[in-house]
Formats: sequence, C-alpha cells, structure tokens
Amino acid sequence: MSHPLHGKIQHKFLLGLACIFLLLGGVFLFSLNLHLREMLHIEAEAKAELVFSHVSSLQQYVRDTLRPSVRGHIPDEDFLLEAMSTSFVTRKVFVELNGQRDQYLYRRVSVTPRNPASQANDLERELITGFRNDGDLRTLRGYRVIDGVEHYILARPVYFEADCMYCHGDPSDAPRVLLDRYGAVRGFGHKAGDLAGMDFVGMPVDRSVQQVREAITLFGSSFYAAAAGVFLLIIIFFNRLVVANLRRLTGIFRQNFQSPGDRSILNRLDEGDEINSLMEAFGAFAAHLREARVKLEDYAANLEDKVRERTEDLSLEAAEHRTDVELFVDLLGDLNSSQSHAELLKGALPRIAARFGASRATYLCAPMGREQYAWPTPPDADDATRMPEDWLSVVNARQVRVEPGRVLVPVSTSDFSRGLMALYWENGGTPDLTPEVLLALGQQLGIAIENLDAIDALLRQNRLLELIFEGISDPVLLVEEGGTVV
Repeated sequence: MSHPLHGKIQHKFLLGLACIFLLLGGVFLFSLNLHLREMLHIEAEAKAELVFSHVSSLQQYVRDTLRPSVRGHIPDEDFLLEAMSTSFVTRKVFVELNGQRDQYLYRRVSVTPRNPASQANDLERELITGFRNDGDLRTLRGYRVIDGVEHYILARPVYFEADCMYCHGDPSDAPRVLLDRYGAVRGFGHKAGDLAGMDFVGMPVDRSVQQVREAITLFGSSFYAAAAGVFLLIIIFFNRLVVANLRRLTGIFRQNFQSPGDRSILNRLDEGDEINSLMEAFGAFAAHLREARVKLEDYAANLEDKVRERTEDLSLEAAEHRTDVELFVDLLGDLNSSQSHAELLKGALPRIAARFGASRATYLCAPMGREQYAWPTPPDADDATRMPEDWLSVVNARQVRVEPGRVLVPVSTSDFSRGLMALYWENGGTPDLTPEVLLALGQQLGIAIENLDAIDALLRQNRLLELIFEGISDPVLLVEEGGTVV
C-alpha cells in the first residue's frame, strides 16, 4: 500500500524543477527583451542619425552651393527665401513633404522664431533650455511620448553664424522680402554665437515596441510549451527511476521490521520526505544493530556465567520439584499410617509448612461443620490463624488466593470441595510461590482425605457385618457350590 508520504520527494523535486523552468524562462525572456530593446534603440538611433545627416547635407548644400549661385543671378538687395534660407528649405523638404509623419518627425524650432510655424512646444522648449544651461552639450537623445506615441528623439543645438546676421541681425539690413513677410519684430537682434534653437528628430517606435512584445510572447509561449513537454518526461522518468525504488525500499523496511521493538525504525519512515525518512530509518537501524552487537558481545563475554546461573536455577527448580514429589510421597505415607482426619492432618500440615517455609498452617474442613485443624496449635481461636469470612467463596472458586503474610489454598477433588488450607509467614510477606503447585498440593491432600474417608467407611461396614454375625443365635454355615462346608 502506498504511503501518503511517498509523494513528498516527488512534489519537492517537481516544485524545484518548475521553479527552475520558470526562472530560466524569465531570464530568457528578460534577456531577449533587453536584446530586442537594444536592437530597437540602435535602429532608431541609426535612423535619426541618418535624418540628421540628410538635414545637414541639405543645409550645407543651400549655404555653399545654392545660395551663392542664386546670389549671382539676382540683385544684391533681393533675397529669394525659397532658395537661400536653410531653415525654410529644410522645413519645406523634411516637414511638408513628410506630412504623414509615420517614418520620422523633424522640426527646426526656436523659442522666439521669425516664422510662427517654428515655435517650440513645451518639450522642445525644455530641450532648448538644457542646451542653453550647458554650453558644452551637443546632443540630447532618449525616449519621449509625443501625441500619445512613444518616440526616440535626437536633438542638436543650432547657433547663429556670421552669415546668419544678414537676416537675423539689424532689421534695417534685412532683405525687404523678409520684412514684408514676417515683420521687423521677431527673429532679429541676434549676434553670432547665440543659441538660435535646435534641430529635432523623433523616430516613432510604438510599432517596433509592439513587434518586440509579440516576439517575446511568441518565444515565451514556445519556450514554456517545450518546458511543459520536458517536465512531463522528467515526471515519468522520475517516477520510474526514483519514486518506485524508494517505495520498494520503504516496503522492505515495513515487511521486515514488524516486532514492537522495531517500531522506532518504522516511525522514522513517517517523518519528512522519503529521502530524509530513509536516512532516519537507516540511522535507527544502525543504532538497533549497534545495540544488538553490544548485547551479543556482552552475552558472549558472560555466556559462561549465564550458563552457570541458569544451571543453578535449573538445579534449584529440580530440587524444588523433587521436594514437591517427596512431599506428595510423604502425604501418601501419612495416608497409610493414619486412621482419621486428625492423624492425617497432624502429620501433613507440618510437612507442608516446612516445604514452603511457613511458620503456621491451618485447615478448615468444609463438610465437617467447619472443623478446623492447626499447626502449631494456637492458644485461642482469635489469633492470626483464623480463617477469612469468605472462606467458602475461596473453596468454591478453586483458585489460590495470595494475601500479605498468608496464602489460601482450596482442598478439593475433581468433583467435591473438601476444605481450605492456609499457610502463614511471620514477617507479613509471602515467598515466590507457584499457584499450580499449591493447587496440585490441595488436590493431593483432598484425594488423601477422600481415600481416608473411603477406608474409614469400609472399616465401619466390616465392623457392622461382624457385629451382625456375632449376634445371630442360629448356626450359620458357609458352603461351596458342591455343598462342602467351608
């Protein structure tokens, strides 16, 4: 029968294995998430750098190629905004032509721009403040949420150069087309080296983040599905290779240790899981073997003394049995030499008292009207030899009663109770007596008394016949079958 504790080691092993699989899965998915996030970061940063590279290339082309070429074809006081302003051209190319803003977000902004479309929002104003507070800062990058969509942002400061003063310095020197279009208030009064604003690129990463989550979910599901299959295989092999053998081993213990003295070993099988319980059981078994070995060594060392003691005990028992036999023979001898109960008991009571070391012995005859005999003769009837009040129940029970300083023995034959015999000891204690021997002694004494009664009845009948024959006045002859006078 399988014990409830047989599943403990299995449960512990499977729980630990499940924790390992969960931990490995968590580490794997966490590492995968970090890797994919890093790849996403590298890709978003590369795209942002690519947009900035295009912006810088376009601005440099306007400054170095397009603006000088246009200047050679128009009067000096004229200014063609669509071809000579780097801000206007880059905003036109990277903002208006990217109306969907699904690939990237580009803005060239300032805190006090000339064009209201270039006004910085709260996030951009925060970044510009960072550039203004730290003059050595050349790049700001990170993740921000813009219009509810997570973006990877890359921002670089823009400073006024000497060539910019033509349009951003003194309004009186500015081209007429700028004043007519934007007015003479905003975007003027700067000098070379001032912070003009910043170029800002934002790469939307929400789709990529969603793809990362889907990939992690797919890999996680695949991993845990495979782990579940491996887990089931391990359960099968563990049951066959470990749990089954542990059950067989505990079964061997339970089959071979059934005695009450082995309960300490079996109790250890119910403590803890199977491994711990078997270790405890083996420890108890080793202690049991060590104790048995010590006993065997002690027994071997003291075998001679024990044999001698046992021989002496057997000799003493044999002597006691021989004494009992001699007592029974003496009782038969007293029966042969006795003519009455008094004579029989006068010789039997001292012998019985001497056999058991009693100081006194009494006999109460049940059918003779409570006639009592005692050895030695007591001075009165109220001394210590007086029989108990319930003597009749002791006689009828036919069982030896042992009391402090006294033993009551029923005297009976197989079908008749004769009386009660009592043995007394002076010190109030009783020796180590065998009830069977006392009962046998009571039966022997009852048989002797019964035989004595039978002999006495036969003698009385014989005497009666003699008196009858002596009283007959007529001659009486005893003849044979043939008529011859005997």
